[in-house]
Amino acid sequence: MKMAIFENEKILFENTFKAVNLLYFNDALEISWFVSSQEIGDLTDLNNYDIILVDLDLSQKSQLDGYAIIKNALQLNIPPKKIILFTGSDRVKANLKEKGLPDLKIIAKTPVYTDIRDKINEAIGA
Repeated sequence: MKMAIFENEKILFENTFKAVNLLYFNDALEISWFVSSQEIGDLTDLNNYDIILVDLDLSQKSQLDGYAIIKNALQLNIPPKKIILFTGSDRVKANLKEKGLPDLKIIAKTPVYTDIRDKINEAIGA
């Protein structure tokens, strides 16, 4: 199972996701980290992932913010259930609605292992 994570603060969260992968998914998640939107190259490559986790506030070095990545994923017909938001904002649901985006799963920063597990399971339909 392949998972793309767009997060500019990779160093803060990488071990958390490694632990969740090991504890709850038998190390079956193949996680690719992207600290900016341009690191993935062609955004059509999002189709190669089973789960897409997006930090809404990517670094200023990123050409696209999290909302733009989500819009691109949806334009590629990636089902909203496969997209998970990773954010510290408490206004994210209102912002999604304002931007005409669907209601998506959210993992709050600082994440709890079981919350990450549950959102991944929802994304893959387990």
